[in-house]
Amino acid sequence: MLDILKFILKLILIGLIPALLLFVSKSDYVLDYLINKDFLITIENKEVVKFWLFLLGTFTAALIVPVKLFITEKKLKKQTNLLKNQVNVILEQICRDLDVRTDSISLRVFKVTKPFFSKTIKLNSYYIDNITTIINGKKDLVFEVKNNEVQGVVGRTYVEKSFFVDYNITNDDNSYQLTSELKNRIGDVQFCCAAPIVFDKEKIKYIISLDSNELIHKSAPKTALLKRNLVYLSQLFDEFIL
Repeated sequence: MLDILKFILKLILIGLIPALLLFVSKSDYVLDYLINKDFLITIENKEVVKFWLFLLGTFTAALIVPVKLFITEKKLKKQTNLLKNQVNVILEQICRDLDVRTDSISLRVFKVTKPFFSKTIKLNSYYIDNITTIINGKKDLVFEVKNNEVQGVVGRTYVEKSFFVDYNITNDDNSYQLTSELKNRIGDVQFCCAAPIVFDKEKIKYIISLDSNELIHKSAPKTALLKRNLVYLSQLFDEFIL
């Protein structure tokens, strides 16, 4: 809260600079006061001072916003690169634990939405530039949760509100109630795991998932390490990215 107040105060102070310059250039009160005190200006150069104050105020007002945007963009780009590196470090560790190639794991995020006047929960793929894996196809990948229908590992994660993993998605015994379109979009995925990102009052807003087309052999140690690192990844997304 204190940081927000400091930021607002800083914006106000920066905005006051051009406003003050323009005010002084349009008002005789301040300039006449300075003339009476014999400070910096005289009656002879008053109009010249007003002109330069007006020009400086206009220039400053026009310059502040682009400069602030440029600085902010640089900071955001630097922060994004740092976060991307942190995400990659965690993903590399997960791949080592699962004994798979780094490029064989895809990272995805799904945003939870509930349309008005509908009981259907939609889990929409949410792309984050340079961090998550691009979904194939022109449309978003969407899983649904409604009544007794729970689609995909992502849907199971949402319903159970906890980490979920399946090492063999293609097993005929598995039932994720996927439509033909979803099956085509998912393709040859063999492995998938997901974890919720929980906000206040245990409300899930996003779900993070990992999937691979490679068959990964299941073991208790792998699952324990996977769960721990996926929790780290969820916390990173919760605090700094989403």
